[in-house]
Formats: sequence, C-alpha cells, structure tokens
Amino acid sequence: MCLPSVLVSALNGILASVSQTAVAFFGVYYKLQTFVNMPTTGVVQGMRPIMSYNYGANQKDRMDQTLKMATLTIGFILLLGTCLFFIFPSPILLLFNANQDMLAIGTTGLRILSLSFIFSTFAIVMSGVFESLGKGPVSLMITLTRQFIIIIPLSFILLPLIGLNGIWLTFPLSELIATCVAFILYQKVYKHTKTGNENL
Repeated sequence: MCLPSVLVSALNGILASVSQTAVAFFGVYYKLQTFVNMPTTGVVQGMRPIMSYNYGANQKDRMDQTLKMATLTIGFILLLGTCLFFIFPSPILLLFNANQDMLAIGTTGLRILSLSFIFSTFAIVMSGVFESLGKGPVSLMITLTRQFIIIIPLSFILLPLIGLNGIWLTFPLSELIATCVAFILYQKVYKHTKTGNENL
C-alpha cells in the first residue's frame, strides 16, 4: 500500500529539479488516474473470492472463465481511460485551472501517460489472481515491477536524454515490462495449477 506514496515522493523530487509546473501536473495526473484505476480495483476485489473458491474446489475451467472475464472487463475500462486522456488532454487539464505552462507540459504528458492504462491490463489482473491463490510473493513481484523497480531508475536515465517526456514514458514502459513478467509467471505458475504442479 505504501508503494504509490514512495513512487510519488521520489518522482516529485526528480521533477522538482526541472520544474514546479511539472510537479503540479504530476499531482493532477495522479488524482486523475485514480478515477480510471478505482473501477479496476473493484473488479479485482470481486474476482479474488471467485478465483479462491474455484481453486479450492478444483474447478479449473471456472477459474479460466473468471480470468478471461476479469481481463476483458478491466481491459475495457482501461481502454476507455486511455482514449479519454489521449483524445482530450487539454479539456481535462483545464478542469484543474491549468495555465499555459501546465498545458504545454501536460498535453503531451497526459497522452504518453494514458498509454500505461491499457498496457497494464494483464499485469493488474494477474497480480490479483496470484493473491487469490495465496501466492503473495508472486503478486508482489508484479506490483514492484509496475510501480517501483522500473520507473525510478529509468527516470534518471531518460530525463537527461529526452527531458520530461522521458519521465512520462517510464510509465507505459514499466507496464509493458510488468506485463511480460506477469505473462512469464502466468505460464510458469498459474497454468500449472491445472495439473497441481506448482513450482512457486
């Protein structure tokens, strides 16, 4: 639960060295993204007991159906969020009385950041799945990849190379990497639940 706070604090420190407007924009973005992520959290919370029950009942087909439905539902929500932020960045920022400096930074920034929504679909679902199967360390590995391990180091690398947009780019990149990690763990751990051969 503390990871988002650590991430925001670290990135604010990096952004403050460049522009206070960038810090303000990131604060606005972080508020906005909660409206997209809150429904997905609800879907994951609803999925967990269903997955746990069917896992205990050895109903593997129902587990797969639940996984498919959760992925489609969360993917649809996140796709809407991506489209909204990508198509209407300026009107959204103006809701927060953004000045011209923030619009200059935030219009491109919001479009780049919006890509992280749709890219995060599978990682979000699988993180919830592994929690429901009692595999907390596996779930934590995915969450750390999404929210901490990639973003902060990559921000230090990309900021001097391509400026502020490099920091925004770390979000979709981290989600893509987390998705790859989640898929590998899905192949190694979740699929093995069908035969009772679980290695982690």
